[in-house]
Amino acid sequence: MKEYSMTITALPSGKFKYTQKYLDPYASKPGSLKYKSVSCTLAKKTKQAQAHARAILSEKIELALGNLGTSNITLRTLFKHYCEHYNLNKDKAELDPSYQTYWVYQTHIKEYINSLNDLDPIISNLDVPFFKEYFDRMQQKYSHSYCNIRRAALLHLFTYGIEFGYIKTNPILGLRLKRHRIDAVKLIENKYLTDKEYKDLIDYVKKAGKINYADLFETMYLTGLRFSEISGLQVKDFKKIDGKYSLIINGILVKKHKSNNQAIKRKATKTNAGMRVVYLPPKASEIVKKHCINKNDNQFIFTNKKMPLVYTSTNQYLKRAAKKAGINKNITTHFFRHTHISKLASLGVPLEDIKKRVGHESAKTTEQIYYHMLSESKDKLETIVDKL
Repeated sequence: MKEYSMTITALPSGKFKYTQKYLDPYASKPGSLKYKSVSCTLAKKTKQAQAHARAILSEKIELALGNLGTSNITLRTLFKHYCEHYNLNKDKAELDPSYQTYWVYQTHIKEYINSLNDLDPIISNLDVPFFKEYFDRMQQKYSHSYCNIRRAALLHLFTYGIEFGYIKTNPILGLRLKRHRIDAVKLIENKYLTDKEYKDLIDYVKKAGKINYADLFETMYLTGLRFSEISGLQVKDFKKIDGKYSLIINGILVKKHKSNNQAIKRKATKTNAGMRVVYLPPKASEIVKKHCINKNDNQFIFTNKKMPLVYTSTNQYLKRAAKKAGINKNITTHFFRHTHISKLASLGVPLEDIKKRVGHESAKTTEQIYYHMLSESKDKLETIVDKL
């Protein structure tokens, strides 16, 4: 079938509408040819954008002509279009939370595709059973909420496929993840580190010569800060208040979408309670002081090779280090926050005071860890009393 040239029209919004006509074989008769057209709107008209639009329109024409099921677009190709689409359409979204969500989804989709090894299935052939075995295995290793994020990421990918005419139905829509019955105590204990696990981890990181990482992890453990909070700390946020060193938590680090290694500070925290002043114990103060040397007020305190910290690479290193240290937990940087909460709870600090320190208005996990530690303390007390 003849392929007609694609036209580009500038829209008042500043975006560009790409249109391509095609011969409608169902309405055409000898001597009376009928045409239809398909279109899509993108943010740019660069060569890359035009190539992306041409691919979208070709697939739309193929689907319109009844070739669904015989389309050769594969999962990896769909993901490539998905990434190109979001990169092209997010020029003004540097601080848009939905764009941060896209980056999380992108990571999860990559993880899923990597699990397929060399397999690259045609998306029109996918169905619920294809995904079920994978998620059954995943749920044996990860939490229900984490598995649901990966499902949501794939759901988003295929929703994009529907919107741009690649497929008619979402192949993962009917997949429901059931909660597995897990020992409640084990579930809570797998959210923080024991004293021994923490010591073994820090010892390993220091012996490996990763002092910057060791300092970062120790400070998170001693303060309960989120990764986005500690990575966004600037020298001017380190102050002496009433004779005591403290950190002013007034924003978080967010990635700039145009680059994989650039980030900026957003003057807002995850919750209203996140805007706070956090007292630093002496050890944390010394670490922070060391990282402020030879830096101006606007520079970030914790960096990696003079660049802002990256969440993904930090967690990747942490997981490797934990494994080498013999820790059998699916650890992330958030474990230091939970461990801080567990230590405060075991020392008898009231729940509301803990919530204020870590910037929680309300938090189920905080309460779970808190009451679990109280229960442990009660058991220890009873054991001691029994020996009187």
